[in-house]
Amino acid sequence: MLVDPLTTDFGVCLSIKGNFGSIFLCSAYCQFDTELEPYLRYMDAALLQVSSTPAILGLDANAVSPMLLSKLSRHAEGRVSTMALQVLAGAPPLDLAAMKISVKYKLKRGYPLEENDWLFGEDLADLSWQQRMVRIDECLLREWQNRWNDVGAPGRVTYEFIPDVSLVYRNPNYGFPMRTGFLLTGHGSFNAFLYRRALSDTAACSCGDLNEDWEHMLCACPLYADLRDLDGLGVQRVREIWTFG
Repeated sequence: MLVDPLTTDFGVCLSIKGNFGSIFLCSAYCQFDTELEPYLRYMDAALLQVSSTPAILGLDANAVSPMLLSKLSRHAEGRVSTMALQVLAGAPPLDLAAMKISVKYKLKRGYPLEENDWLFGEDLADLSWQQRMVRIDECLLREWQNRWNDVGAPGRVTYEFIPDVSLVYRNPNYGFPMRTGFLLTGHGSFNAFLYRRALSDTAACSCGDLNEDWEHMLCACPLYADLRDLDGLGVQRVREIWTFG
């Protein structure tokens, strides 16, 4: 449900409740050409008001609609997919994270697992607490990976580079600069990307190629030939198609 005091011109806040307890999901939304300070103040105020309850805060820096759920609208193609961001951040989908919390809570309290719970029906008597947590993580990663492997799912550019959802999840210190993020998502200051959104007069690259997208910049553009190490990146060209190892 919407939390009215925290749903303003700068952001939206949802309260989510279930067997796992309660959690707040707050998202600020702004344009690239607007000042960030009001949105940061909104997030600071949201943190103060929900300080006694777990909360997930996010900043959508290229939002178009004034509502979080507008990601289902025609504008959604202009932003990095939620699935890709989750993989890049090592943050499981909210329903899977909630299931993990719920199963851990039941095991800790000695409550019986229900049919739809992970580990339901398994003999856990001889497993230590650490081993049980490992099994929960295995269940989470299996379901998350199945979703990420779906060829129809969004975020296919990111999938080319990070096909394994556990990469960042198991390596919390993983990080990358903004321009690397452009390549990992296919979103950013590429003329082809900007042209589709009426933010550039041309889709062409400065080198003369008619389509300056992430793949051209990374793999083929002669302007960056001196910086390119395709073998080191595990990039190969097979029958006119670039593959990423």
